[in-house]
Amino acid sequence: FRRYSAARVLQELFSFEHIRDSEPAWKAISPLFEMLNTTLDSEREAALTALVKLTMGKSPRPDILNRLEGNPLETMYKILSADSSSPESKTSAARICAFIFTNERLRESSSAADCVVPLLSLIRSGTSTAVEAGMVALDKLLDSKKYSEVAEGHDCVNLFFGFVASGNYMISEAAISCLVKMAKDKTPRKIDLIKMGIIEQCLGQLATYPPSSLCSEIAELFRVLTNVGSVARSQEAIKMVQPLLLILLRQDLDFQGQLGG
Repeated sequence: FRRYSAARVLQELFSFEHIRDSEPAWKAISPLFEMLNTTLDSEREAALTALVKLTMGKSPRPDILNRLEGNPLETMYKILSADSSSPESKTSAARICAFIFTNERLRESSSAADCVVPLLSLIRSGTSTAVEAGMVALDKLLDSKKYSEVAEGHDCVNLFFGFVASGNYMISEAAISCLVKMAKDKTPRKIDLIKMGIIEQCLGQLATYPPSSLCSEIAELFRVLTNVGSVARSQEAIKMVQPLLLILLRQDLDFQGQLGG
């Protein structure tokens, strides 16, 4: 009961940015991960929620993970793949995975590869919060090129393409980012995406005046696509010009977006 109460208090404290981003707050990460191995559902749920709040701050500390005993992804995999885990627990685990995957050593581990299938199952569940958590986690995982081949083997191009025009901008942004990483060095994949209609899908998103982060991702996608000479000279490229100019005029656009535009 004491551990449960402590985790609940940490949940509340981590709601405040100045506490969440402080050095003392990150000392809680080890005992919270240890709590995930408990047999008590209430304690595990409390620890998961506290970890989600801690790791979703503006100043995450993936280096802290190197101090933990063992590989925290093994615990995440158990939660993600267990039939007994609630949808909420799996969603929380996916959000924590997104943080863990920013640690290169852990991202390259076999435990990270094990998480691919349950994360895809979460995305295919169709629940918006679960899809978002799974997509963001896989986007971080794809920072390692070797996972592009794994994703190809699970028909992820079609899966991710289906979320490009999502009304949830975070899902759309993560889906486009994943497709950029999978197509970056593959001309045939770029041509396939164009034939599937990705330019039209992205232009449709831009027409809704989405957040600048999504605009940046679309600009990066267009940059990657037009690296193919035949695409840059095509009618498809002409369609990109006016929307890209409008993106560049946005005052809230970050450097990546300006570079892509």
